[in-house]
Amino acid sequence: MKYMTNSQTAYVSFYNERGWWKGNGYVHIAAGTSLPPNCTKTIYEPSEINKIGIFDPSSEKWKEQNDNRTTPLWSFEGEQINISQPDGEIPKESCTTTPPPKYDKKRQEVLFNNGVWKVYDIRLGMPYWDENQIEFRVTEHYWECPVGFTLTPPPKPKNGFGIRLIRGNWVELPDHRGKVYWHKTTLAPHTITTLGEDIDNQWTDFEPPLNSVWNGEAWVLSINLWIDDEVRPQRNELLAETDFLYRSDIEQKMSSSEKSARDQYCQMLRDITNQLSTKDINKKIAWPSRPTFKNITF
Repeated sequence: MKYMTNSQTAYVSFYNERGWWKGNGYVHIAAGTSLPPNCTKTIYEPSEINKIGIFDPSSEKWKEQNDNRTTPLWSFEGEQINISQPDGEIPKESCTTTPPPKYDKKRQEVLFNNGVWKVYDIRLGMPYWDENQIEFRVTEHYWECPVGFTLTPPPKPKNGFGIRLIRGNWVELPDHRGKVYWHKTTLAPHTITTLGEDIDNQWTDFEPPLNSVWNGEAWVLSINLWIDDEVRPQRNELLAETDFLYRSDIEQKMSSSEKSARDQYCQMLRDITNQLSTKDINKKIAWPSRPTFKNITF
């Protein structure tokens, strides 16, 4: 340590307890004293704005390195980060040197992702709707409305209509859900279960009566349909019950009058389909009475 014989003013470089340069300036040194602590006559000036020196008292030399405090840093959420020491670690995994864009902090927030800043409107707690008008609430930051949803409230549809979200817009669609239609050819029923499902002219909402056909304007009763579907199957069943009466072993037990009654009964069954008219449709059929036989039982 060198003591001064005369009082003097010296131009020095200052440094902190760790040796980091703090700047340059003048100090007064009284006679019989030495330089104040944490300064040196070995002058340092940064070579660049982002450089700083660290002083080694043992060698009285400066070593220059990067000053991390001058590096502009922002968290991925847009908050500026300050490094407290020149050699402080830069948290590269959670920050960026790219400044965020301007945004309204009262109603917006930013996020740095995949190398790009993006501005989001703050929508926490706001309602949004899916295509079926089911309401949800935003529960997270940095939220974007997903495909198939909207922030626009669903309007009230007109009577007989419903609404559905289609390509981001509410669209009014016919609402026949729960209504039953019948096919004009097959008479098959079909219940509408989907909003917007439409019916072509192959269908009608008039329920068909039993044994009817569509005449182009309305359902009409069909004698042929009734006979084919109901009368003829019953008639054929009754005729089948008489088949055994024509076996030779059975005929040997029958009198002539019984054979005649048998034939007459079977012919009446065959003729009944030609004797019916539209006024008989869906009514009880007056079947001929089956004859009885003395020595034969059914």
